[in-house]
Amino acid sequence: MIELILSFTASIAIGYLLSRMSAFPVLRRLTDISTTIAIYLLLFFLGAQTGSNEDVLSNIASLGLDALLLALAGTVGSAFSAWLLYRYHRDFSLKAVESGTDNKKRSFGFGTFSSLVALFLGVISGVSGIAAPLLALKLDLAMLLLYILLISVGLGIGLKPGLGAMLKGIKISILLLPLLSIAFTLLFCAFMSLAIRDWGLWDCLAVGSGLGYYSLSSVMIAGLKESSYGIAMATSLGTMALLSNIFRELIALIFTPFLAKRLGPYAAVAAAGATSMDVCLPGITRSCGPEIIPATLICGVLTDFSVPFLVSFFCSL
Repeated sequence: MIELILSFTASIAIGYLLSRMSAFPVLRRLTDISTTIAIYLLLFFLGAQTGSNEDVLSNIASLGLDALLLALAGTVGSAFSAWLLYRYHRDFSLKAVESGTDNKKRSFGFGTFSSLVALFLGVISGVSGIAAPLLALKLDLAMLLLYILLISVGLGIGLKPGLGAMLKGIKISILLLPLLSIAFTLLFCAFMSLAIRDWGLWDCLAVGSGLGYYSLSSVMIAGLKESSYGIAMATSLGTMALLSNIFRELIALIFTPFLAKRLGPYAAVAAAGATSMDVCLPGITRSCGPEIIPATLICGVLTDFSVPFLVSFFCSL
């Protein structure tokens, strides 16, 4: 586990150093491609494990309900924390404004749909037995792909344009937004765990720690829990994490205008979690105005950064 975290941290530093090179655009493109491929392969592998296990398939309905409950808890908790900041902290007094910019919509449909397709194809291959030779390999393919994914994600964060300047120019108080959003997400998920019969507190917190980053958190949980829970339970928990964080993304996308209007602009940012700087960014900007963008990017980067550490921590308990 410590090796995964060290690899992730080192890759961020390497990415930041490489961002100064003339080949920067090419490096970012290669990082995006490797991240995408690793995510789809890991989701396919997770689906294959799900489809090949009858116990997991028989419990998919209850997994979906538990996933939805944790998604609601995390979204409500993060939005509530942002409302507290907006209401009572003077540095968060930004007023929501109408934006005249017609932002180009990002491909939410394609990104989420293609991830679900990869998972579904894996399930079909597992049910049909096509993936049996792959699952029977002695090589720990899931862990190898997990290393590739974490290194690619870390390089992508380090290569992000203007990352250094953005971090230098922010007020220290803006860090309260992601920190409180994460803390209240975990707090509300902890309360919701009381209503979930089949999984314990630490399992629910591991799922909530995905913070909307459904692809990374699900494959990490499935891989890290396999040694202690066995393939069947680890795959079930990974599947629940995938569903829960997809639900959170959907809730944030649908309710961004409502959250911005009723709870303030930062509530829309916090509810989006890790997707605030990509998938949900156009909707947040339209609802809250362009002034919200710096806070959105900072919250997204720091939330992204926290996911591997939080998931690894709660999976170790």
